[in-house]
Amino acid sequence: VHLPYPDPSDAFYAHIPSTCDTFILLIALATTASMRHGWQMRGSFTSLEDLEVAFKADTQDCALIDHITSSFPNLHLLQVHRYRAEGETAADVESALNYTAQSLSSLHYLHLRNSAPTATSRPPPEKKNLRNCSNVTLRNLDLCIYLFHEEPIRQINLWPPGLSLPETLVLESMEKVFLPYPDPDDTFYKHLPSTLRELHLVDRPRYYRWDGGLTRFTKPTLITATELLRILKQLPARCIFMEQLEVAFRADGQELALYDYIAAAFPNLRVLQLHRYRISGETESDIELTLESIARDVSSLRSLRHFRAYLNIPSDDYKSQDTHEQKARYMEEEFKALHHHYAMIIAQHCSPALQIVEFLSAWFHGSHYWLRWHVRLDSEGRPLLVEDEHQSWVVSRLEDRDLEWRI
Repeated sequence: VHLPYPDPSDAFYAHIPSTCDTFILLIALATTASMRHGWQMRGSFTSLEDLEVAFKADTQDCALIDHITSSFPNLHLLQVHRYRAEGETAADVESALNYTAQSLSSLHYLHLRNSAPTATSRPPPEKKNLRNCSNVTLRNLDLCIYLFHEEPIRQINLWPPGLSLPETLVLESMEKVFLPYPDPDDTFYKHLPSTLRELHLVDRPRYYRWDGGLTRFTKPTLITATELLRILKQLPARCIFMEQLEVAFRADGQELALYDYIAAAFPNLRVLQLHRYRISGETESDIELTLESIARDVSSLRSLRHFRAYLNIPSDDYKSQDTHEQKARYMEEEFKALHHHYAMIIAQHCSPALQIVEFLSAWFHGSHYWLRWHVRLDSEGRPLLVEDEHQSWVVSRLEDRDLEWRI
C-alpha cells in the first residue's frame, strides 16, 4: 500500500490484511489523524517489514510511536517524517527524538534508515550526535539533516572527542553510512566495522549551490582532501566489503595521497562518486592532469562498474541568465566534447568491468545535469563511449541525486 495524503476518515484501512508487508503513508496532517489509521489496522501485523509515515506533530506523538512498535513488531525498515508543531522549540524536538529512539529498541529486526527519525524537524545544532540512538542496533545510518537554515551549524559531528555513549549502542552490524558535511574531528568513524558496504560523506545540499545565490543560509564547511584522508584512515585498514563510496571535498596538497588511499583501502568498490572542488586559480588543464591521476589510481579497482564525478571546472561556474544564454548558443558542443574527453580518460584506464561514466554539470545548462556515457569494448578490447539517450536532469532542489544511479 502506497498512498499520498490519505483521508483519516477513510474506512479502507480497516480492510488491509495482516499479511501486508509494505505500508507507506505520505501524509502531512495531525498525529491524532495518523492514529485513526493505525487504530483501524487492528491486531499485530507480523508480516509488515517496511513502514513509512509522515505527519504533523501534536499531543499524540508518543502514542503514535508506541502503536507502531507494538502493532508492527517485525519492521525491517522504518522511515518517519515528523513536521514540528507550531511553537515547538529545539528542546521539544529533541525530547520527541529521544522518545522515538528509546521506543525503537523493541524492534529487533529494525534496520534504521534515518538515525534521526525526526529528520524534517530541525534538531538543535549542538545535539546532532549518536546519543539519540543509544538503544538501537544500527545497520543503515542515513542522516537526513539538510543544512538549509540560518543556524550556526556548519558540520555534523556525531561522536565528539570525549563523548561517552551507552554500551547499548551497537555499530557492528552497520552496512551503510550517509552523512552530510562531516567533521574531521568526529571520532565516529573509528568505531565503524570492517564489513561496511557503503560510505557517503557528502555535501548535502551540494556546496556549489552557495555560489548560486543562497546568501541567506549558513554556508557549511566543506572538508579538504587532507581532512577527508584523516577521516578515512580512522576506518579499518582494509574494507574489502566496501562497494560504494561517495565523497565531497576541497582539493589541496594531499589530494593525490587521498586517491592512492581510496584505491588501496577499498579494493572492491563497484561505485565511486567524487565531488572535487578546485583550488583557487586552477585551470581546466590543471583539472585534467588531476583527472589523469584519479584514473591511474582507480585502474586498480577491478570491480568498478560505475564512476561519477563533479570536477567544478571554471566553465561550469554559476553565471547570470543572460551570460548563460549566450554561452549555450556558442559552447554547447565544446562543453560536451570536453566531458567526453574526460570520460575517455577514465574508460581507458579502468578494467573491462566499467560500465558507466558520468560527470555532473552544475550550472552550464541552467540546471544540474548528469552527462552519462556507457562503456563498450571494440573487437580489440579498446573502450568505446556511447552517449546515453536519456540524460539525467536533476529534479531535486536540494541535491543532484537521481533515483536509479546505482548498478
